[in-house]
Amino acid sequence: MTTPLRILLSLPLCGLLLTARADETSRQSQPKPPSPVSLCAQVQNSLKQVKSSCVSVSSNGYGSGVIISRDGLILTAAHMMRDHDPKKPLQIKLEDHTQVSAVLLGLNRETDLALLRITTDSDREWPHCPLAEMAPTTGRFCFTLAHPSGWLKGRPAQVRIGRITSHSMRQGKPFYLFADCNIQPGDSGGPLFSIDGKLIGIASSAANIPGFNIFPAIDQYHLDKKRLLNSERWGDDAKAPDSPAFTQTSIDKKVFNRIQEEFMRRVQIQYAPTLEFVQKLADETGEVKLNQQDIVDHMTRDALALANNQELSLGLDAPELILQLPDIPKHAPKAIPLYRGKAHGAFGVLIDDRHILTKASLFPKGEAVTIKRAEETIPLQKLAESKQWDIAIYESPNQLEHQAISWPKDLKPVTAGDLLIYRDRYQRLGWNIACDQARIVSKKLSIGPLKDKTIISKHRAPYPLAIRHALPLHASDAGTPVFNQNGQFIGIHIARFSRTLGLIIPAKELKEECDRLLQQR
Repeated sequence: MTTPLRILLSLPLCGLLLTARADETSRQSQPKPPSPVSLCAQVQNSLKQVKSSCVSVSSNGYGSGVIISRDGLILTAAHMMRDHDPKKPLQIKLEDHTQVSAVLLGLNRETDLALLRITTDSDREWPHCPLAEMAPTTGRFCFTLAHPSGWLKGRPAQVRIGRITSHSMRQGKPFYLFADCNIQPGDSGGPLFSIDGKLIGIASSAANIPGFNIFPAIDQYHLDKKRLLNSERWGDDAKAPDSPAFTQTSIDKKVFNRIQEEFMRRVQIQYAPTLEFVQKLADETGEVKLNQQDIVDHMTRDALALANNQELSLGLDAPELILQLPDIPKHAPKAIPLYRGKAHGAFGVLIDDRHILTKASLFPKGEAVTIKRAEETIPLQKLAESKQWDIAIYESPNQLEHQAISWPKDLKPVTAGDLLIYRDRYQRLGWNIACDQARIVSKKLSIGPLKDKTIISKHRAPYPLAIRHALPLHASDAGTPVFNQNGQFIGIHIARFSRTLGLIIPAKELKEECDRLLQQR
């Protein structure tokens, strides 16, 4: 399902001077979208209705699908059937782990939609989801529920929330939806639902940068339904979403002007990813010098939409959503940057006035670890380490002024769809949801298509227990504290597991292990 994203720049790389100061930016007024709290509540309500319709599909590998009718029709991705022998049955696993057989009916390679029919227990009424008559378009919210890296025993389909960032049209109907709920191999064929639980698309392909994910719209199924039921198989492979040509475009001066205009708009509205990009390039005066390729590289996810004159929306990280997040209490612990020499190593969190908890494997044995306070560099000494949980406790020679963890006593267990909140290294709020409740992470799996593989943690399994999450936290963000919508500390981000999933060690298990380590020192 990998879609290599290629941008062909047809302009000379002349220098371009832009001045962008974060403290001089202003916010543009925009219509107020639903709050993250209300979106998560809607997702959890919809999950109850649709989860039983979500299935795993096995042909030559594992993918996903969704039952769309009571007589057992399943919609999935056509590219999963590429090497399938039509004489052999497909194996389908239901939510309750029941296994049934299905046959391939029709498929359209160009839309990447395939229709199957369950052949086991033909008289049974199957759980199925409602279909939207027309897919919602740019700016609307959605979620997917599928099996990243394929079906795993003891792990249900994983939920991820997103927003439709752009869409294309064909025959006057939505054709492809582009959304920022990340998918990877194993998710192919899985459903994309509207927030109210109606099927609006099918997971098709993912580019090699997070946030760029392609879903053929349900409208194309409605247009092709008769041909699919008649077992027709058609469509041009070269136009399929996973073909190299699909995301290839040329950028002329007119298109680049649109890209540059959108880039500057994002600076002005204080869009966090663009601000961070600008801040990294700013000199001491706050001035930023960029060439055209810098801007195109940063805007890669959106360049295709702008080149094709498609409507464009920011994703879940849009400022108007961030502003509606519940604030983290002032007494909540903050992520403390930890350094290996001058280089950032990870984050830590204070568990009392002198002890800092962090990810152990990011700091090899014997390597100096420090924190910075004003102009002072403070050396830390490792006290204890848990290889099972990949955590370590470091001690400061002096008391630290940071806020220590306030371990919650009445913490409700995290469940799929719960709102998760954190602060990044610039103390900006970010959010996403829990993909699942806490479960064992037994082994490493496919990381999915990624251009920058450094975002993936080297040590990412096993863990005795972890909450799988969709927060945009990477390998170097390990040690970042995470909170629920009530501002309670629920654990620390410990690893980026794949393109799609991150891992949190839950607060209860974290406290028990910290207490054990401190008692043994």
